Amino acid sequence: MDKAMRGTLIFLCSLFVLQFVLAERLTVADDRHPEQKPRSIIHQIMSSALSFNREKLAALACQAHAYFFPPNLEGGSGDFEKGGGEAKEVGEKVGEAVTKSLEKGKSAVEDSARYAAEMADASARKAAEKVKKTLSEL
Repeated sequence: MDKAMRGTLIFLCSLFVLQFVLAERLTVADDRHPEQKPRSIIHQIMSSALSFNREKLAALACQAHAYFFPPNLEGGSGDFEKGGGEAKEVGEKVGEAVTKSLEKGKSAVEDSARYAAEMADASARKAAEKVKKTLSEL
């Protein structure tokens, strides 16, 4: 991480912590003197902007973590280059899963084709019966 990014991250974290400290002090001040509610629009905006609930904070933290530390989609820590046994086992499992998936997809396509053929045959028979019926009436 370069110095500019580290500095920006520290600044944002400190700003984040500072807003919770200010929000806590504002709520404590409001609880002490409930009859003296502040009426300035700036205070209302600040208090609404600083009132984060825990779910929003957790979601923001998860998004920040995912942004700065993306998941490792390669499935290992360099074992593929070293030829580690664990990486080969993972590759075999993935190959088996792909084979099963292709077999299921093939059977689903065959079932769909069979069903479509049955429907086409049934509609052709109905059309043939209608034609016979109209020809016999003439």
